[in-house]
Amino acid sequence: MRIDLGKAADLLRQRRRTLILAHLEPDGDAWGSMCALAEVCRLLNQEARLLLPGPLPEFLSWLEAPAPVARDIAGLGDWKPDLAAFLDCGRPDRTGEEGDALAYGQIPGWGKVDIINLDHHGDNPGFGLISLVEPEAGATAEIIGLLAEYLGLPLSGYLGEAIYLGLTSDSGNFTYANSSASLMALAARIVGQGLKVENFTAKSENNWSPGRMRLWGELMLTPRLFAQDRVVSVLAPMALLEKHQCRPAALENLVSFMLHMRGVEVAMLIREKQDGGSKISLRSQGGSKGVNVRKAAAALGGGGHDNAAGANVSLGMEEAEQKVLEFLLPDLD
Repeated sequence: MRIDLGKAADLLRQRRRTLILAHLEPDGDAWGSMCALAEVCRLLNQEARLLLPGPLPEFLSWLEAPAPVARDIAGLGDWKPDLAAFLDCGRPDRTGEEGDALAYGQIPGWGKVDIINLDHHGDNPGFGLISLVEPEAGATAEIIGLLAEYLGLPLSGYLGEAIYLGLTSDSGNFTYANSSASLMALAARIVGQGLKVENFTAKSENNWSPGRMRLWGELMLTPRLFAQDRVVSVLAPMALLEKHQCRPAALENLVSFMLHMRGVEVAMLIREKQDGGSKISLRSQGGSKGVNVRKAAAALGGGGHDNAAGANVSLGMEEAEQKVLEFLLPDLD
């Protein structure tokens, strides 16, 4: 990797209070990275706080944060950071309105707070005082793991578990194209320092509610196929989530699971939002023939990776589906 870990390590050593943010509706890499960096701060005898607008998805609740979590800036009280770490987000606004304001020095009474930007998204412009953006990294947690090692911290116990969560989440348990030798070597070092894979899996994977199981079952009964069955789409209306008493986070990884269908090159999940718009999640098969779904997401105001991207649009589900197809189908000719 080409990132300079030294400058980031020096900055973390110098600062005493770090506020940690990641993208809204965090996945395993975002939450694992937040918790891992908070633990790094703790091991460096520094204070950390996590800013998490909205609830933590239920499937991640088994990993408790090693530092206080605030829902908004007001929840921090008199605590003021001298460093803000933006993790796993291509732009500051993907952390929410307050995160975006923080990045531009617009929090009343705070002035400008130095920013460290740790990410692996190719569309990240490199904002912040120090920017560790490495698209070749399989997960943001991989960058934090390497940073922890540079700081001389052992990847054992809680720190190793949090990093391992991020590695497995964004690599599809080491099955996606981003499962590089360096990512898997880092995972091996964590296992070598004591992580029990069977215990980790029991906590991170074997925790489904009956409602989530029924929700997935019902959605997989109605796949929509396009482009000679090379594209599969699943529409998830709010009423269906309510029927099974599930939050939107219960849909995590469903879009990737749909790629198991023989012959499918691109999978999309379109979820109805409360405001009438839609959240689009796109996945494609990796490798040299993989369709670049980031282009379609970017055209709709979103972003992500070549094989995993998404966007939020002010369109109904079927309209959103057609818009995605307009951008995807030329690449499938």
